[in-house]
Amino acid sequence: TEQATVLTVDFGGTNVRVAMVSLKGNRSFTTQAEKVAIPADMRDHTDGETLFGFVADQVKKYVEKYNVDVEHAQMAFTFSYATKQTSLTSGTLVRWAKINAPDVVGKDPVVFLNEALEKRGVGMKVTALVNDTVSTLVGGAYLNPETKVGMIVGTGCNAAYIERSEAIGKLPSYHAQMDQRVIDSDMHIVNCEWANFGETLSVLPMTTYDRETDQGTTNPGLNVFEKMMSGMYMGEIVRLILLDLWESGKLGEGKPSDVLKTPYKFLSMYMDQIERDESGQLNQISKLFAEVFGMPEPSLVDRRIIRAIVDHVALRSARLCGMAVAALFKLYTSRNPARFEEPFLVASDGSVISKYFQYKENVMETVRGILGDAAKVVKVECMVDASAHGGAVIAAMVAKTD
Repeated sequence: TEQATVLTVDFGGTNVRVAMVSLKGNRSFTTQAEKVAIPADMRDHTDGETLFGFVADQVKKYVEKYNVDVEHAQMAFTFSYATKQTSLTSGTLVRWAKINAPDVVGKDPVVFLNEALEKRGVGMKVTALVNDTVSTLVGGAYLNPETKVGMIVGTGCNAAYIERSEAIGKLPSYHAQMDQRVIDSDMHIVNCEWANFGETLSVLPMTTYDRETDQGTTNPGLNVFEKMMSGMYMGEIVRLILLDLWESGKLGEGKPSDVLKTPYKFLSMYMDQIERDESGQLNQISKLFAEVFGMPEPSLVDRRIIRAIVDHVALRSARLCGMAVAALFKLYTSRNPARFEEPFLVASDGSVISKYFQYKENVMETVRGILGDAAKVVKVECMVDASAHGGAVIAAMVAKTD
């Protein structure tokens, strides 16, 4: 029923997205969005002032382009990185993933953004700090009250789910930092940060290529689950496999090009293009190797091997994702058998889950394989802009309770 106009700023792993969301009530809304890619060199190494200055620049451009009424609009800041949230408008960054700005770790990202906005004369401040999975869950629930999980599978991956207060063991230790209204609530949204699953490096069945991918990142040993399945890393895993086979003489002719030897030059987008190729000759692979990698056309046998490698890396990603969804369902239903009959809707967003060839279908096939008949109540639904809509709902609720 919330009605409000909210500026949402989504700071993800690849893009900064600014949108004006008008909540009309009765589960309806309008959205006007602009998206800008974060420069690669800025992601690789930067400082907080530069990074949040870039974010603030995009906000300023948007505000000026659309003549936003900054005096009356709320601002939701959707922040996709592991943060210990201390209030609705503040938190402490635990660590980065996919971005390297060391001076922000252990500090409040909201302070960085507010200061950057002030320096640029933008008369707005953050009124709600939200993780992207939490905002996706809330955005999904705004459209469909059967939503139990908010999930992102794009450049990175994570999920949040609804849980009863008494089932959250660590909750009492945070009471001193929490608003009484939050303490008194029967239900909470839990941000899983499941990208971190498997950080002992002994739980997940990692391959040589997974370990090589992990060691080549700015945070080796961390976010291992994400590195095995998210959009930022799938293409890199494929590249390492191809490079190994080429250099060992088991695939292709001649030496691999410098482009193929360069980390992260094999994009997950190329994998999607290869999987969508229905030609018997797998012409997309020939085109890709000629135009992107500057290499001779692989033989048809080699093209089939490349296609199989791509298929398996993508399928493993979808199966890992499906396993995580099934685990959340088991956790959600474990303490209350009646929940087995409740619809369990997973509101999803992100380029991989929403765009990659048959990815969502493979996730659901995995869920059914794990849960059996119980999977009949589980549904993964892609909801474009759910994160922005959820951020707007949360900001509107904050404004209403202040």
